[in-house]
Amino acid sequence: GWGGYWGWDPVENSSLVPWLFSVATIHTILTQRKSGAFVKTNLVLAMLCFLSVLYSSFLTRSGVLGDTSVHSFVDPGMAVYWFLIGVIILFASTGGYMLFARRKEMPRTPPQHSIYSREFALFLGASAVVASALFITVGTSAPLITNIMEGKTSAVDIAYYVKTNLPIGVAIGFLAGFGQLLWWTRTDMKGLLKMLFVPATIALVGTLALAFFSQRDGFAFGFEMKEGMDWLVPLFVFGALFSLAANLQVGWRIVKGNPKFAGGSIAHVGIAIMFLGFVGSAKYDNKETLSLAQGEPMHCLDGYKLTYR
Repeated sequence: GWGGYWGWDPVENSSLVPWLFSVATIHTILTQRKSGAFVKTNLVLAMLCFLSVLYSSFLTRSGVLGDTSVHSFVDPGMAVYWFLIGVIILFASTGGYMLFARRKEMPRTPPQHSIYSREFALFLGASAVVASALFITVGTSAPLITNIMEGKTSAVDIAYYVKTNLPIGVAIGFLAGFGQLLWWTRTDMKGLLKMLFVPATIALVGTLALAFFSQRDGFAFGFEMKEGMDWLVPLFVFGALFSLAANLQVGWRIVKGNPKFAGGSIAHVGIAIMFLGFVGSAKYDNKETLSLAQGEPMHCLDGYKLTYR
């Protein structure tokens, strides 16, 4: 009934944004565990995880989105509205004060890694995920923002989320594969190029094959993009295929050595398959709008029959 893999409704986004912040935190915590860096960054991200839950509760329970969501948010009154704002301010100020008060106790570890290292790839990946969370938060908050600035409530079009997150998705797909091929601190370029060859070749061949078959079937990778963004969709597919191949390659080596360290590769394989599913769902998703009269069967969607009794 949503008409796609994600409806971008405030309720959906309210579950996605905290998850994105937590994913970013996990990645930077891995760097802290290895090198001791990103202590303050991790504390800020951890606080944002919880504050985004509180802000999501405000958006979906205060009634501010009652006119712009498919869900019917009932206005609970100004008392609840200001209570939710007060809770956000309380926890944000408490966390901010404690972080500021104890800033001198936190160790400062200067970066000791090169740009061709897993630490740097984790940092870039976490930054991309945070950027996605921020764009989604702004889009979801658009009715509140427009009401404050212009005195009227209006929501963003769903295309906003595609335009802002598609370039980030390309980066995440590539980094999810590239980061797995890197070593901590520093990576030998000769060995890296050797490791890159197989996943890059598979991704390139797979993208060209999908482009060929999709164009033959009159299907441009599933996304109806405008304003010159068509080229991003093949890159999105390439990044997903590259991530899938790279993580299968690395994951297989890890499983043969010590399977308990294969969690990262397995998670990235899942992300890559999900990204490919985004593109595939645009082709195979089928919907039709009907007006049903009582007792009269209606045929739709290539073989289904609906009867309103």
